[in-house]
Amino acid sequence: PAVLYMCREDAPTGKIFQAGNGRFSMAALYSNTGVNQGADADFESFLEAEAQILDLSNAQEGWWRRRGKNPG
Repeated sequence: PAVLYMCREDAPTGKIFQAGNGRFSMAALYSNTGVNQGADADFESFLEAEAQILDLSNAQEGWWRRRGKNPG
């Protein structure tokens, strides 16, 4: 049933459904704005930005936030 639901024209995007043994639920991914350290990022710079990288206080649902996109 969950697969057929996701095949509908008006099915939501960016959603994760769990299905097993007749039980259905929705899971969610949340992303913060993150930190862009560029191609030269290293362990030390990661540690310096640790608090901002781990901060979920302004997180929003969806993987697309990382790319600045919203699939609608």
